[in-house]
Amino acid sequence: MLSRVFRIQFLVAHKDAKQLGEIARHVLPCNLRRHFERISEFPSGLLPIGDAICRFNPIFGQRISVAAQEAVMPTDCSHKPKINSTDGF
Repeated sequence: MLSRVFRIQFLVAHKDAKQLGEIARHVLPCNLRRHFERISEFPSGLLPIGDAICRFNPIFGQRISVAAQEAVMPTDCSHKPKINSTDGF
């Protein structure tokens, strides 16, 4: 029932829509992960999140899952004992 309501709302909202240009493809050749753990002197207090850490191909729908995990990560980390920067991450 709910999916039918959303389909009807979508059709009503877009019934007079006109295409403004050609359809464009978004091409991302590969996923990318940045390895901050390899930095010899990591800046104190820096918390890289989002695309600073990794970039995913949007076709696979991973970004929202990772964003949700990263959103709770600072809270999770704040409850753990602090690690001396010379000991690693």
